[in-house]
Amino acid sequence: LCVILERRGKALRPEQILAEIKAVLEKNTDWKVYLAYDAAPIAGREAQFLVLGLEQTELSAPFETADAVCYGMTAWLTVTVLMPEQVTEADLYAAFCQEVMPGMEAAGCTAVQVRSGGLVLQRKLRRTGLTGTFTAAGIWETKKEGTV
Repeated sequence: LCVILERRGKALRPEQILAEIKAVLEKNTDWKVYLAYDAAPIAGREAQFLVLGLEQTELSAPFETADAVCYGMTAWLTVTVLMPEQVTEADLYAAFCQEVMPGMEAAGCTAVQVRSGGLVLQRKLRRTGLTGTFTAAGIWETKKEGTV
């Protein structure tokens, strides 16, 4: 994501940012990756999987180049490892380090926070989860009128 966050004059929408990060994460893990608001039935999901979400995006003050107006952009993302309820904290944390960290680093993301001891029982999903927060930064570039 540390690239120009624009495609042919159209800024990347949140779902596009998530799709790009999800693709890199899936390439670097054997686990299934779902988006936070995926409507796939829970019953059909694997025993262990990852959930990727977008918390927020932020644009900084603009700066100009000869042919564009540019904004620094930061996206805050969360990745949750979900495993069966009886998992130990050590196994969950190890899975996070082995499955999530390499994939998010490959996507150009920086870990901001991962809390061990922060296991959360997801009763609706019948899973225990550990969530990490990451940032991805890049430039959102808008071409000035009359430039190619």
